[in-house]
Amino acid sequence: MSKLLGQSWFDRRVRTRAIEQWRSLGKNISGRSLSDLLKLRSDAYRAIDVIEAFTQTATVEIGGHLSRDVEIRKSKNADWAWRPEVFFQKGCVAPQINPASGVGVGSNISLHHNASACTMILKQVTTLKSTSLAPFDIALEVFDFDGSFLSLSLDLPETAMHSLSNQNIFEMEFRLTSEQQLPIFARINVKHGPNVDEQIKELSHQHENFTVEFDLGYMDLNEHRLEKVWIDLIFDDAQMNRIVLHDLTVCRRLRAQF
Repeated sequence: MSKLLGQSWFDRRVRTRAIEQWRSLGKNISGRSLSDLLKLRSDAYRAIDVIEAFTQTATVEIGGHLSRDVEIRKSKNADWAWRPEVFFQKGCVAPQINPASGVGVGSNISLHHNASACTMILKQVTTLKSTSLAPFDIALEVFDFDGSFLSLSLDLPETAMHSLSNQNIFEMEFRLTSEQQLPIFARINVKHGPNVDEQIKELSHQHENFTVEFDLGYMDLNEHRLEKVWIDLIFDDAQMNRIVLHDLTVCRRLRAQF
């Protein structure tokens, strides 16, 4: 019963009506008496406290769901899937001012660049989009930057290499916004023995949502000597821009057999 609480048509209508009422009160606030204003403001503060408490609890619960890969695997017919913790775990990224190349962004992501001088801020922020699945974003605010590239490197967990072969495809989906459009590239790197095979894709920056596939069938892999798999998300001409990565997932599935 508790799982259905608040999900009926009537419950949703009550919440919508409350929002509409507060909006109407805000538009017609002029001319009210001091006594009315004090009472309404007190009611508003109580509502804010309750809503903020719910939002914080819901964010924690959402993070618990997103830490599991079941839904991604189901939707993608995949045998492995992953979402980096920075998108669902609050506080795992400390704000960085003018970060050096190689600095960690959570446990599986690192920032790289070739700038000798830069003015840049990297931080985890609460998403401002109510429709966003992940509760947290990664924001890069780039000002002065004399380098030619800026990249986020994602080290895939070791589980990504379990039973990995050239019959697999890795698919990465992410949502990204920026103040100015900029060239974006995605590159997968597979280290096996002394060799590193890679594939690089240039991405069209026409929309916020991106999907890129890496077909390992085009790599000559030594499946018995796999050591590491990582994906680089590369940005060219990043200066004077704000880049926000809203969510990112990676999954693995088998190639179609003909």
